Amino acid sequence: MKFKVVTISSSVSVYLENYDLLFKIIDQDSLAINQEIRNIKPLNISIEKIRHDDSGIIISIAEYKRQNGDLMVDLDLLLKVNQNKGYVEAISLQNQFGFRSVYLENDTIDIEARDEINKFLHRWLQEIVRELSN
Repeated sequence: MKFKVVTISSSVSVYLENYDLLFKIIDQDSLAINQEIRNIKPLNISIEKIRHDDSGIIISIAEYKRQNGDLMVDLDLLLKVNQNKGYVEAISLQNQFGFRSVYLENDTIDIEARDEINKFLHRWLQEIVRELSN
């Protein structure tokens, strides 16, 4: 499926900053692996490579919470990592409130979702980096 190219409405710097933050959490070489990239046990966060295509590498960052003694996915973001251009873009978010995707079925982009999800990712990556440095 091809998507129409649109101008990025939010600050482009969030994509570049998210790239820098992500690689404070994982090693760039780990993206060559077709499996789990990192499991951050104290934070119950798992990072996995989903696929690699012409547009970049798709990874998942999921946070787990205990519910009735079982670990359940509380938050799951899909990210597109473009190492050639040095940016990370969140493309979907799923949590207890539902699912939001940046790229819609009708070949359009939900600009509001793109801005909100990428700003959320930025805050979340900052918090993960802060927690790992403690």
